Amino acid sequence: MLLQYLLLSLTSGILFGLGALASQLSAGLTNPLGTIGLIVFFSLGGLVQAIAMRIKDMGSTYILIVGLDALFALLFSIFIFKETYTALKLLGIFFILIGCVFLTK
Repeated sequence: MLLQYLLLSLTSGILFGLGALASQLSAGLTNPLGTIGLIVFFSLGGLVQAIAMRIKDMGSTYILIVGLDALFALLFSIFIFKETYTALKLLGIFFILIGCVFLTK
């Protein structure tokens, strides 16, 4: 049951991260393909999240998935859009992710 929960949460986080990627590619909803991707990925992420919430409570599930979403959005921004981050910003992101872990306990 725990493995299923973690896989669902990871899948939802990836889908939400892909939604953020598609959101950037949508160019403010002016690019049809990016806009469709945004709608599809955010919708699928929400559906998978709802299934994960059947296994564990809403608060901890939501926080875990938001943290995973943030992580994947960050990775996509670095590797796809070549965005750069200062050490201070990376430290801040690290603390946010650690906070998400603590809040799910």
